[in-house]
Amino acid sequence: MILVQAIAQFQHRRDNTCGSHITRRALRRRLPRFLPALDATGIKEITTSIDKRTPEIVEDERSWMNDIPTRGQLEWAASVLATYQAIRPHVDSDDEAIDFIADALLADFGSLFRRFLARRLPRSIMKNRNRAGVAMNAFLEQYGTPWHWRGKNRPDGGVNVIATRCFYHGFMTAHGEPGLTRVFCHLDTMWTDRLLENSGGITLKADEMASFAKGDDHCCFPLVPLGISAASK
Repeated sequence: MILVQAIAQFQHRRDNTCGSHITRRALRRRLPRFLPALDATGIKEITTSIDKRTPEIVEDERSWMNDIPTRGQLEWAASVLATYQAIRPHVDSDDEAIDFIADALLADFGSLFRRFLARRLPRSIMKNRNRAGVAMNAFLEQYGTPWHWRGKNRPDGGVNVIATRCFYHGFMTAHGEPGLTRVFCHLDTMWTDRLLENSGGITLKADEMASFAKGDDHCCFPLVPLGISAASK
């Protein structure tokens, strides 16, 4: 737990630098490939629109209807919404736009270092099952109150890690685009993908997972020791 808390403090300082620059950096090289029909002028119009709309969304009263973890994360969420609004007219469906933004952010944000830190989280939770919420909020300190993480022990020796609130879901819902929550939920694959591949002695019961992005009223990550998941299906 001490190691996780130390890593948390380091990551907390890093993540306080969250902001619209993350989205801008993720789009820089990927946007022209995603919208090949647009020339350089068309791409410039989109990026200019995103830069203009982001501060407008930040100041929108709807953006302040939920608890805000950091100013940087507020600006990050606003830039994602602005990006969606700018590119949606150029694609065939909502899902196409959302999937592009989600994949672009994961490719840029999911560095090897961040993936390494994220993969330490399940082990810490399993070792401290009676205080799973503490472990979760220690690792993601800046995600405390707006997420309301808590742990619920399972009879199979695992633990359900549950969030009953989510800043990103509240933000996007307030702006009428709850589906955009999926952009941020996609970042969870930094640690869930390896668990779903049965790595590290822990796995996720995929059939019991829940997510705001899928329309559930909470998020749930059911962590169980290897062997339990297969036997309980």
